[in-house]
Amino acid sequence: SVACDARFDGDDCLLNPLVVLEVLSDSTEAIDRGRKWRHYASAPSLRAYVLLSQDAHRAEIYHRTDATQAWVYE
Repeated sequence: SVACDARFDGDDCLLNPLVVLEVLSDSTEAIDRGRKWRHYASAPSLRAYVLLSQDAHRAEIYHRTDATQAWVYE
C-alpha cells in the first residue's frame, strides 16, 4: 500500500491508502478480485488498485478518474 500522511486504526489497518497492490495467486485471486476489490473501491482516498500476476508479466490497474470518480480498468 501507498499513502501520504498515513492514518491507522487501532488494529494497525491503514485508513487512507492511495494505492493498493495485490500479488495474485491461485489461492487468493478470487478474493482479491471480489470481496477485497469491493472493499477497497469504497475507500474515498484510494486512487488505484493494482493486481500483479504471480505467473506472468502482467499488471492490471483500476484507477479512479478525477472528474467523475468512476473506476477505469487498464
